Amino acid sequence: MPPRSSLTTEQLTAACSPESRLLVVASPGCGKTTIAAERFGFHRYDPRGDHRRCLALSFTRAATAELQRRIRGRWGPSALSWPHRAMTLDALHVDLVEWLLRSGSVQWPNGHTSLTVEDSWRGWQGVRRLTDGQYAARPVLRDGAVLARSVRHRGIPITRIGTVGDLREHFEAGRCSHLEAREILGIALQDAGLRAALGDELCRTTRAIIVDEVFDGNEVDLGVVSLAADAGISVSLIGDPWQAVYEFRGADPVSTGRQLQDAGFGRVDVQTSFRFRTEHMRAQAALLRSRAPCSLRAEVAEKCDVVLASEWETLWGCDSMVLPLSFGTVRNQTDAALLVLLDHVTMRRFGRPAVYISDAHAFLRLAGVVSQEELEAAAAGMVSDLLDHGGPTAGALDRWRSELRRIGSPAQLRRLDAESEADRVEKLHLLAERLASSRSVPGMTVHQAKGGEWPRVGLRLNDYEANHLAVGLDPHLEADRVVYVAGTRAMDDLWSVS
Repeated sequence: MPPRSSLTTEQLTAACSPESRLLVVASPGCGKTTIAAERFGFHRYDPRGDHRRCLALSFTRAATAELQRRIRGRWGPSALSWPHRAMTLDALHVDLVEWLLRSGSVQWPNGHTSLTVEDSWRGWQGVRRLTDGQYAARPVLRDGAVLARSVRHRGIPITRIGTVGDLREHFEAGRCSHLEAREILGIALQDAGLRAALGDELCRTTRAIIVDEVFDGNEVDLGVVSLAADAGISVSLIGDPWQAVYEFRGADPVSTGRQLQDAGFGRVDVQTSFRFRTEHMRAQAALLRSRAPCSLRAEVAEKCDVVLASEWETLWGCDSMVLPLSFGTVRNQTDAALLVLLDHVTMRRFGRPAVYISDAHAFLRLAGVVSQEELEAAAAGMVSDLLDHGGPTAGALDRWRSELRRIGSPAQLRRLDAESEADRVEKLHLLAERLASSRSVPGMTVHQAKGGEWPRVGLRLNDYEANHLAVGLDPHLEADRVVYVAGTRAMDDLWSVS
């Protein structure tokens, strides 16, 4: 085991706490992931010789990969040797559901005990964009059997399978998305017998769980936390209620805080930040967190290292020097085609893929049909055409759809209705404008920027956000928390960009 690293007193107090139910609340830049990695080693190398696994959990693959990197860097490559793991919460959900299937506690259609779990249903048979009041197909447990039923959707729009017949076909093929796996686990946790069985299995295999960014957790995530704690497993939770921005996934930081307090989690606060390198940013971050009125100096995008906004559409309304990393949610094959073009540009200008590019590939059904080289060559040709003509000429979008079909995409790539088609042509114009700029500044939503930091950050605020910033942010409001996260990404300077 390597010698102890030079953590601050606050970090060491949190990482080495004897509490078996621990909540660490850490402000931006205080090293939440560093604490999580240290806490993992604290349990992993416990001299008492308990051979059960330690689990480090986070919510996204990118965050989990960073957590893995930190653990290996701190404790060496063997720290994550079997059975110890760093994984996403969604992956743990699937593991628990598959254990229910293998144990016979729950039966999947056609007897499947191992599932193919998709990140989303985009591009699959029966997928629909469902709004409040429309019917969706959802899983249900009846006498231990997984079935599909039609349920009226309530809440924000969601992409999922619309009809029972289509969902049943996917289930019979042993396929679901993480959404259905999460829902099935949630149902199981409400059943006393299944919950007890899951608790026994988790206790048999696991001695410690560390969860990063716990305030982004939804009801099922917290159900798993409660399950582990009740089973006698050491549970360490790290996060910041001010930085919970996944309400669309079911996160409720206020409720989470109450639940953890009621469950007897001891709290340790870590407040010393390493992010803010200027007195200006230290003062600005303190003002934001104190709910005090704040103002930002206006600056041009050219001076920024990144421009952040709450919505992709807002970013496309910025100066043409700002190149957003996405157009937003991919809703159809034409959206996917446009994102392939944007991906080509972002890879060359920033060395990073467009956000949601995997969804675009799924919509176009490119896997195993069109090579990356063929796709890149086609995109390069279209980008050159846009540059040569100073923008999209008449029929440019049709030509790009035809080109994708020519290189082998089996997608039909039909034209949209007149209004939608005009909107997509406008997006092609917006991309073409940015191709003419010799330098680009990346633009991303706050959700994509969470966890990141840059020297100089520009914020593109809407009127609501600007007004709330002017009177002081409220951590109980998600929109205000989004502004707070955006405002604490800068190391040196934070500006308003028009």
